[in-house]
Amino acid sequence: QQRLEKLTGEVEWKQLYVLLALHTGLHPSEAIQLKEHHFSFKDDIWTVTVSGNDTQRKTQERGRIVPLVLERERIKALVENDCLNEMGKKTADNVGQQIRVVLQKVDTTASAYTLRHTLKHNLDAASVSPFTQREIGGWIKQDMHLSQHMAEYGSLGSDSKERLLPRESALNAALAHLL
Repeated sequence: QQRLEKLTGEVEWKQLYVLLALHTGLHPSEAIQLKEHHFSFKDDIWTVTVSGNDTQRKTQERGRIVPLVLERERIKALVENDCLNEMGKKTADNVGQQIRVVLQKVDTTASAYTLRHTLKHNLDAASVSPFTQREIGGWIKQDMHLSQHMAEYGSLGSDSKERLLPRESALNAALAHLL
C-alpha cells in the first residue's frame, strides 16, 4: 500500500512499471519491449501479454498473458499516455535502477526484482496452484516443480476466456490487500 501511495508523485512510466510488475512479476528487460498492442482493454478481462512471440525472452515460459485487476483504468491511461514509448527508450539496467530508487523510498532493500518475489509470495499466500502461478509469472518449470509435459499443457488457447478467468481469480486473491 505504501509503495502504491508513493507512486502518485512519480514519473508516469515508473507508475506503469510498478503496477504491471505487481500483476506479472515482469523484469525490466520485458518491460522495455512492451508496446501498446500487447494490451487488450476490451471485453470483461483486460490483459497484458508479456514476452510475447514478437519479443526477445530468456525462456519460452516467460511468454504469458496476464489479466489486469489492480488499477486497471490507471494502467489503461498510462498506456494511452505514451508511457511505454518512454520506458522503451531506456535500457533494462536503467529501468531497474530507476525503479529501485522509487521502491527504496519505502523499503531500503527493495529493487525491481523484489516485485517479482512479492508476486510469488502473494500467489503462494493465496494458495494459487503452481500451474496458474507459472501462467501469471512466467516461472520456468524447474522452479515450479513441474514436468515438461505439465509445463507445456494447455499452452495453446492461453488467451481464451476459460483460461483467463482462473488467472484473474488468482490475481484478485493474491492482490486482495491492495484492491
